[in-house]
Formats: sequence, structure tokens, C-alpha cells
Amino acid sequence: WATMHNLRELFHYPFSQLGVKRVQATCHRKAKRVRTTLIKLGFSFEGIVREAHPLGGDAAHYSMLRNECFWLKEKQ
Repeated sequence: WATMHNLRELFHYPFSQLGVKRVQATCHRKAKRVRTTLIKLGFSFEGIVREAHPLGGDAAHYSMLRNECFWLKEKQ
């Protein structure tokens, strides 16, 4: 599913169609594969939110600003 085309379209929707300035992602602190994937997609790590994950434990918080999204830059 994670083809270049699909990822471009995935980020095109919030940033270009909806016009948002920021996309956020939160996952469990111990979800190393998810955290690695978020970094590879271009998200920036913002910090750990203690006892904030819905299933219990700490949450890791990531975000991406529109001007940081290299998926949009490749589409142009």
C-alpha cells in the first residue's frame, strides 16, 4: 500500500485539499516500528506525553508541517 503515489496522495489530502498547516500522529511509546515509520515518512518527534496513551502508558507525539512535507514537494 505504501507506494510513492499513495503516500503523495495521502499527504496531499490534508495539506492541499483541507488546507491544514499541521498533521499530528500519536502512538504508544514502546511502538518502535511505528515510531521509525513516522520518522521515515517525515514526521518530527515532539516528545513523550506521560500516561496519555488510550491503552495505558506513555504516548510518543509526532507532527509534520506543510512546508516540511517532502511528499508534496516531489509531486510538484
